[in-house]
Amino acid sequence: MARAMVQATLPHKRIAGTYFERKNDPYTLTLLAPPSKGLTYGSIPCLLLALVTTEAVETKAWNLS
Repeated sequence: MARAMVQATLPHKRIAGTYFERKNDPYTLTLLAPPSKGLTYGSIPCLLLALVTTEAVETKAWNLS
């Protein structure tokens, strides 16, 4: 999942509206944000997403048993 999140990443510039979809071969990332908050964009959120997903994979954070 981490590879898919990095390949189909967040928007790099401001998106008009609250819906964003990006497809990258077999992966699709769809984001829907509340109108009062808007969508996150830019290089810092993309890097944070990569960091969080990498950390989850390395620590196996999804394994709740």
